[in-house]
Amino acid sequence: MKVRFLAADSFGVRSMATLVETGDVRMGIDLWSSFAPKRYGLPPHPVEVLALEASRKFLQEVGKSVDLHVITHYHFDHYCPDCEHYVGKRILGKDWRENINRSQRRRFSAFKWKEAVEPADGRKLRLGGTLVEFSPPFPHGEPNTRLGYVIMVYVEEDLGFLYTSDVEGPVVEEAVEWILEREPDIVYVDGPMDYLKHYAVKGEHVEAAWKNLERIADVVDTVVVDHHAARDLTFFERIREMGLTTTSEYHFGDDLPLEALRRDLWKGLEVSTEEVARRYKP
Repeated sequence: MKVRFLAADSFGVRSMATLVETGDVRMGIDLWSSFAPKRYGLPPHPVEVLALEASRKFLQEVGKSVDLHVITHYHFDHYCPDCEHYVGKRILGKDWRENINRSQRRRFSAFKWKEAVEPADGRKLRLGGTLVEFSPPFPHGEPNTRLGYVIMVYVEEDLGFLYTSDVEGPVVEEAVEWILEREPDIVYVDGPMDYLKHYAVKGEHVEAAWKNLERIADVVDTVVVDHHAARDLTFFERIREMGLTTTSEYHFGDDLPLEALRRDLWKGLEVSTEEVARRYKP
């Protein structure tokens, strides 16, 4: 099995786009990206626009080459409503009929390729020697969140890889149990929402998420943390103290969290176009 992280917040865009290749299937998980329209009261910096354009071009190229698309939920940093890279592909997505909030249901209804989507919640597939298992729906973070539900994905061949999607840490105990029951070798988790602590997310839930992440790190060989967590600059030192890594560090040895750096970018922090571009190459 080969796992490649294609775009992420530590790359400079909001995304968890991932490519998983086994001897039986080439699978794209949540192949899309976005950026925050406002952060620190500021609009995206031009270098963020460059990163978004580069990531989307790259993700569409990869998306056209996969056998199977997985969409874990219908937020615009996880799927594209009208992109052509879904054409002719098998698509397994979050069930749009149950355990879905109004916003995600509306976004699914606008999906150009919705007729091709197979509900994935709780399913288990055997593709040759590859097991693909989808979790039941879990909250997008804290219980009863207005953000709706997501599904996690577990892929097993010679290794076990688990993609959490937006469980935010995870926060809820049931999500932790589902992860640990699979005994994965690699877990890719979106991490706690520190940047919204005491604002949109309760502090107690953020701290619970960190404790749950520590529990996972204690028993899983490789834990990669990114996405929501990488929008707070204090996160990077904290995970390294825990012996964890980001997607960008995993592949490139460094990080480029442009959203977290937006204030500095507008103050004159320079980031080269080459630094952005090298993350989005075949």
